[in-house]
Amino acid sequence: MNNKLDLKNPKNHIAYYEIIDDTQEIIVHLKSGQTFYYPYSKEQERHILEIIKKQIEYSSTYKEQLKGDREYSHNLIFLITAGVLIITIMAILFTIGHGANMSKIINVGITVFCIYTPFIFYQNYKLAKIRKEIKRIELLEDVISNNLLKDNNYSKENIFSNTSSKTQASIHKDSLTKNDIMNEIGRLSLDIKNLKDLRTIVENIQYTNVLNQDTEKEEKKYLKK
Repeated sequence: MNNKLDLKNPKNHIAYYEIIDDTQEIIVHLKSGQTFYYPYSKEQERHILEIIKKQIEYSSTYKEQLKGDREYSHNLIFLITAGVLIITIMAILFTIGHGANMSKIINVGITVFCIYTPFIFYQNYKLAKIRKEIKRIELLEDVISNNLLKDNNYSKENIFSNTSSKTQASIHKDSLTKNDIMNEIGRLSLDIKNLKDLRTIVENIQYTNVLNQDTEKEEKKYLKK
C-alpha cells in the first residue's frame, strides 16, 4: 500500500477490499471509484484494515467540516428567505402606492417565486446530502472507533436481519469475522441509499454482542444464593 496516500481527502479513503482466491490478489476499492491490485498476504490485509481504522480519525474531522457546511446552509436559507420576504413586501407596497392593479402585484409575486423556489430546492437538497453523510460517518465511528465488533464469528442471519433483500443477497458468507463485517460495512457505505440498512446492522451488532456475553459467572452467583 502507498503509505503517502493523503487520507485527509475522503475520496482517497478505502471503501472496501476483495480477496480473489484464484489469482491470489487483493483488490482495494477507493471511494473515488479507483481500484488497486496487490499480491495477497495476511500482512497486506492487516495493513489495509489498519488504514481503514485510521481513516475514521480523518472522517471525524470531515464530519466537523460537514457540520459547518450544514450551519452555513441553514443561515443562508434564513437570510435569503428574510431578504426575499422584505423585498416582496416592499415591492407590493410600492406597487399599491403607485395605484397599480392586482395583475402587476401578481406578476411581482410570480417573479419572486420563480427566483426563490429553485434556490430553496437546491439548498434543501444539499442539506439532505450533508445530513446523510454525517449520519454515515457516525455509524462507521460507532462500529470502528468504539470497538463495537468483537473477535468472534458473527452469523450473517443475525447481523443482516431486517435489512433489505438487496443487501442480504450481496453478502456471500454465512459466518463473518470482525474484519469481514468491517469490510462489508465499508462497501455498503459507498451508497448513501444503504443508510437505513447500515443503521440496522449497527443495532444488530449491539444486540448480538449483548446476547453473546458469557453468563457463566452470573449463573454461578445465582446458584450460590
